[in-house]
Amino acid sequence: MENKEQNALLQIAQMSDCGSYENTMLRMKQIATEALRQSPQPINSGWVSLQDRLPENNQMVLMVHLTVLEYRIIKFSTQQSYWMTHWMPLPSKP
Repeated sequence: MENKEQNALLQIAQMSDCGSYENTMLRMKQIATEALRQSPQPINSGWVSLQDRLPENNQMVLMVHLTVLEYRIIKFSTQQSYWMTHWMPLPSKP
């Protein structure tokens, strides 16, 4: 656990009564949200959403549909529609 997470938990543990259950829950949410904002972003896994960017036409890519976890290696074509959700370029040959 990182220091920011530990600090957030410590702040929650040391909270005094905020007057009502709703106010207490709101303050805990604020503390947790601030800790998450300060946490480092996850490392890019290499997957690109088709909503964010399409592969180059005729590029060989690995595609996946996250709901059913189906993977396919395809030659991407802008003339075809895909039901897959994410893609990544294939690595170089060894």
